[in-house]
Amino acid sequence: MPRALVLAIAVTMMSTSAALAAALTESDYRYLGEEYGLALDGETIRDLTVDEQAKLHDLINDPALKASPYTRDQNVADFLFAAHMRECSVWALSHGGPQCPPSSDASAEPGKEIADRQCNACHLFGTPAAPSFFKLAREGKPNQQALADVLDHGHTMSPITLTPAELQELIVYIRSLK
Repeated sequence: MPRALVLAIAVTMMSTSAALAAALTESDYRYLGEEYGLALDGETIRDLTVDEQAKLHDLINDPALKASPYTRDQNVADFLFAAHMRECSVWALSHGGPQCPPSSDASAEPGKEIADRQCNACHLFGTPAAPSFFKLAREGKPNQQALADVLDHGHTMSPITLTPAELQELIVYIRSLK
């Protein structure tokens, strides 16, 4: 076999194995599912480049960050939010319509639109002061009265005024994230 061909095959194999090594692992997917409710085939994960997957893998597994789960979770949440916003920008440009891709659950779409406009910066993946919508859904929260109370006077962004119908739509969306 010619030496150039052997070298080309070796480089291709090394590139392929490097790309596979950089990809998210089963453990990474488990963490992303448990902490953020993300599925392997969900847009946020599916559309990551190999380099972005490597960066996310590093954030999830960095020993210094793992020593403080709070720090790791916040870094991962920030990364995921940036990826989500890029996804929304691409969607808006290519579809000339909604700011972000629609919900897979049509009944949750009106609430998702409210969340996209007013809530996602803090609650999509969570912040130190704001639980993620996924965590709220997993805990069985919120109900309409509790959400209205928090938005009126117990919320960093208070007051946020939503009609009773909008509150219910937002609750439907949040609960759809379980």
